[in-house]
Amino acid sequence: MFALTMGVCMSSCSDDDDDDFKGADAGDLVGNWKCVDCDVESLTFTGTDLPTSVKDMIITKFETEMIGTVTTIDENSIQLNGNVIIFKDSDIRWTITELTANHMEVIYKVDQSYNGIGMKMTVEAEFNKIN
Repeated sequence: MFALTMGVCMSSCSDDDDDDFKGADAGDLVGNWKCVDCDVESLTFTGTDLPTSVKDMIITKFETEMIGTVTTIDENSIQLNGNVIIFKDSDIRWTITELTANHMEVIYKVDQSYNGIGMKMTVEAEFNKIN
């Protein structure tokens, strides 16, 4: 269950409801992006009802493990559709809500299963570009 850290790199996102950012060039995204903040906005389970303390533990662990992780974006490995980064050869989608030369904020969804328990999470994350 706590292989969720890689969920960022194996999750999907598409939430255009309140996004301010509307587009960029894929070249603006190329590089290494280090997660500097992560907030799980929602967490739901299917197939079971877990106590709030367990949900809180999962959220805390996920957020803690995400901070410091580095995602490498290569121009050939992504497709940019407006404010949505689509990672080729996967189901990963990040919706960009803010982008500067060295800072990016995204929203994405995690939808995975662990031992028959379905888990859905909406995550907001901030990344700084590193060399």
